[in-house]
Amino acid sequence: MNLIQVAFLSCPNATRDDAAHEIVFDASHRPIRVRMTGDGFTIYSVLGDHAVAPDRGEQSTYRSPPISPVTALRPLRILIRRQTKDDASALAGGIVGEYQTGDHAFDEQLFLGTICESETLRTVLNEQVRLAVLDLFRLSKWAVYLAEITIDDEMGNVSGRWQVEKKAGEADFNSEHAKALIGAFEQFKSGIPELASSGRRRVRSTVHTVVRVAHGVMLLGLPLTVFLLSNAPKDRRLDENSFLAGLLIATAIAMALLSLSYRYVRGHPDSADLRGRVLAISIWLSLEIGLLCAHYFL
Repeated sequence: MNLIQVAFLSCPNATRDDAAHEIVFDASHRPIRVRMTGDGFTIYSVLGDHAVAPDRGEQSTYRSPPISPVTALRPLRILIRRQTKDDASALAGGIVGEYQTGDHAFDEQLFLGTICESETLRTVLNEQVRLAVLDLFRLSKWAVYLAEITIDDEMGNVSGRWQVEKKAGEADFNSEHAKALIGAFEQFKSGIPELASSGRRRVRSTVHTVVRVAHGVMLLGLPLTVFLLSNAPKDRRLDENSFLAGLLIATAIAMALLSLSYRYVRGHPDSADLRGRVLAISIWLSLEIGLLCAHYFL
């Protein structure tokens, strides 16, 4: 048992779950749990499964107690982390689109990554949740660093993931810090309204669909290209000149693909990740096409 586990176990209502190797707070239906990881620890709790909501007439409104479960496309997959300089530049340049809560402190300090609908975000990211999230990041120290917060992942959990510097982090972490983290997490969790699934599937944007299809084509084309080139007759195999010509063709295709795709891969919360995927797909797909063109037509 390390010093961080000792600090959490010294908090009120803390018990050990030896079977799950976790520390449990308030052993209720949906307790808060602390799980040690390779580089730190995770605090999490279950929001609930993705059961379809019953048909009810009343709905909760922004900053009001939920009358019935908030019906939404689940999982929400809301990711919150500190905003970096790269994030700020991407937002200013219009490359990345981010939902703005209207809370200046929250919007300036944190980056919100999600494809969740704005109406649902207004209800989930209410004032209590935003203040608790800011508290959790404020309590994060250099040696015990809050990397990200997730609301409603694939398992229906809400969680925070902390990274801990070895020795320095453990020495800097005490029972008061642990108690403050659990208290802020409890405020965070309790502010999230009860969620239920609408039973519908989230429709992917055209850009996301095209990227997924292109990724599949690239993966299928790679072994096919290797097979065709390695099993070609000796008199048709690529020589040095043909190979260089194939690289030139691939470079031209890649530049054209990137120029075209970057016009459309912008304005989404995950545009930065999409651009990284598009770059890799364009390079490999262009290389496949270039080498095959050189093989069959030069």
